Amino acid sequence: MARVGGQPFELGLKPQQFADADFAGFRAQLNFSPNVRLIALYQQIEENFSGPRSRVATGTVASSANSTGWNRGDDWGAIAKLDVEPFKGLRVSPFVAYQELDGTTAGSIRTPAGGYNVGSGAAMAPDITGNAVNAAGVQTGTIQTSCVVAQGKCRSTMEHRYWAGLDARFDSGPFYIWPTALFLWGDRARLAAAGEPGRGGVIHATERAWMFDLQSGFRVGPLNLELRGVYASGDKASANLNKDMKYMQLYQTGGGYFNGFGEVSGSANVAYLSGWNGTTSANPYSISAHPTYDRYGLARLAGKATYSVTPAFDVFASASPIWTAEKVNTNEIVTGNGLMLPAGFDGNFKPAPGTVLRPCDRTCSDGNSRYLGTDVDLGLTYRFAPGLTFDLVGGWLFAGDALNNVADICGHAGSAPCGQFAQYKSKDSWTLSTRIRYAF
Repeated sequence: MARVGGQPFELGLKPQQFADADFAGFRAQLNFSPNVRLIALYQQIEENFSGPRSRVATGTVASSANSTGWNRGDDWGAIAKLDVEPFKGLRVSPFVAYQELDGTTAGSIRTPAGGYNVGSGAAMAPDITGNAVNAAGVQTGTIQTSCVVAQGKCRSTMEHRYWAGLDARFDSGPFYIWPTALFLWGDRARLAAAGEPGRGGVIHATERAWMFDLQSGFRVGPLNLELRGVYASGDKASANLNKDMKYMQLYQTGGGYFNGFGEVSGSANVAYLSGWNGTTSANPYSISAHPTYDRYGLARLAGKATYSVTPAFDVFASASPIWTAEKVNTNEIVTGNGLMLPAGFDGNFKPAPGTVLRPCDRTCSDGNSRYLGTDVDLGLTYRFAPGLTFDLVGGWLFAGDALNNVADICGHAGSAPCGQFAQYKSKDSWTLSTRIRYAF
């Protein structure tokens, strides 16, 4: 069986475990026997039709909001997964994957972390200097002469990623256990920006990361008990991410990781978007899009109990304590590229005035807290008519010290940033959601 075009991955893994969304490309499934099958797919992530988006008006400056000078290369990827069922109830699935990323790519493929920009501008396209955008949305950085003379054929950076994983599912009567192990290695070239640690120019970072995810459950009559845990490697605050990257990057991110085990912190049962995770998979702090909080990795446990009062009425409760793999430096500032420091930080938890930010480096402490908080939830599901379901769920996040951060005191008060910073302690947050679903 084969399909071409836009389609879901359908790898049969836990939701958003690796690549659980739609893609454009080719997918084939070969059934060697009832117990052995191979899934192979090719994905065209981005297509370079006309070089960088750099219609140049003056010969040096990109001239419209749709001509930013970004380099969009021929990015592609491939996955192969073998499913073997040695006996009824057990499925073992080794899988491998590869990606080649040329220049700037989609936010669902490459997420910023640690203050290192990987989006628009010069970071992934070194022949474009500057990445400022004015009020009209126009790129104001200049395109270097070598790029213009070559009629838009700008030099780009390359990233190569390799994954190897093993997923297994064992189901026996009321009991199940689903472990998943995943390893990542690769190399990423990137143009180092001013203020980043290490030397300047285009430099190469080595990618080495791993994670282990385990979900299990047991049903006793009307009571269903579930446990889940994950550990994913991360980087210390002092690590130079232009040299080594140890935080896990998935093949393609979404918003469904750890679905059902955290209304505030994860992919919720009812309200799929939360204040923590936002509306984009490129959010460096979203632990439902990828198994890492910024550069720091993830360690998480969860327990959930569901009781069926009647076949049509369920109530459930869950609790999930969350940590990072490495300690978070809480003297950093929240930005769209990850946690960063004021350039004038004096090292004594008293950030100096200034508006220029930089990534944490070897002058930073290696953090002071791993604890992000505990997410506690209560909810119910009532199937009150054929095809109609009512859901009500509430969640409370007891915030941990690892969520503390530094903020501009003027911006925190709702005014324009003034370059004066102070530390702020994280506060508990809660959510309450309801929904009526009609299925037909």
